Amino acid sequence: MRISVLIYSLDGGGAERVVAQLVTFLNEKGIDVCLVLMNDIIVYNIPKNIPIYYLEQSNPKESGFLKFFKLPYLGFKYKSFLKREKIGISVSFLSRPNYINLISKWLGSGVQTFVSERSNPTAQYSGPSFHAKINSFLIHKLFVKADGIIANSTGNGLELIHNFGIPQDLITTIHNPIDLETVQNTLAVKGFYDTNYFNFISVGRLNEGKNHELLIRSLALVANTKIRLYIFGDGPLQDFLTRLIIDLKLENQVFLNGFSKNIFSYLKGADAFLFGSNHEGFPNVLIEAMACELPIITTNCPSGPSEIMKVCSSEQLQKRTCTEFGILVPVGNSAEMSGAINELVTNKSYHDLCKKSVLKRSLDFRKEPILEQYLAYITKF
Repeated sequence: MRISVLIYSLDGGGAERVVAQLVTFLNEKGIDVCLVLMNDIIVYNIPKNIPIYYLEQSNPKESGFLKFFKLPYLGFKYKSFLKREKIGISVSFLSRPNYINLISKWLGSGVQTFVSERSNPTAQYSGPSFHAKINSFLIHKLFVKADGIIANSTGNGLELIHNFGIPQDLITTIHNPIDLETVQNTLAVKGFYDTNYFNFISVGRLNEGKNHELLIRSLALVANTKIRLYIFGDGPLQDFLTRLIIDLKLENQVFLNGFSKNIFSYLKGADAFLFGSNHEGFPNVLIEAMACELPIITTNCPSGPSEIMKVCSSEQLQKRTCTEFGILVPVGNSAEMSGAINELVTNKSYHDLCKKSVLKRSLDFRKEPILEQYLAYITKF
């Protein structure tokens, strides 16, 4: 049986990394797998014997209207591809590929069709905008057509059930896999961090959702100037964040470093991980930071961080909460975030305790068992 995996591109994101791991794993199992992209950006290594097809050469700057109106055409085109290539199972990741995959099924592809929901749909598609309304409509109408929906966190699955009317029996939760072997074999970067400072690292695309502005403004509230923050990632807010750093006179404390393919070496050299997202699905980077023995300070955004940090009480989620892995803070709250920064930096015994706990927690997300879950789920029907 041949399996097709559809995603927009293999740009440097968490979902893209999971896809790279999944197709490699299936290939190693002797399964005939192909990768279908909509853009030719590939930053992850893919075995040379895995065929790569392009549904289109998408322009990342296309308007939302054009993206929406192209969906039926791309769905038809993908259906034709599935039939021509004799695909038996189609798995897609991220919003537009999911819609295209499900439209192809509605048009009669005749294959087992699975979609992977990677974000909290309520948080991502709230509000009155055209983008939000269209995505909410498409989730309501199309997701029920799937043979199975893979949510990467329990929270995401519950959102689909309670807010979008998706039947519970269509949804399973499979967490994101982490390549612990690669992490363990990576050496910490040398000479990059100044050991006279407490060095935080943050990793993520420079956009509104990741909210690096919160991290920068929070650091400005901390009186201790022997703290530095290194932000890795590219994105549309780079110029804005650069100006913000200058305006807050943090040029000697906050550094924008762009995207790095070797992020594990930078993670391993830092002292702790800082994360400010407004919404997530199940942020891989928190687990990767844990695997690098970094205590975590993260917003308690929907969904994922509280699940990773093992915080279940709704009462705890309304305030800054210390866990054995680090500190959860309310979304968008710079006062609580700055307090958490100060607490982790000044309490060495707590910092050291978290370092031990996070490494153990990361073992729950080992790549091999989770990829086996993917294979078992998509081939059980």
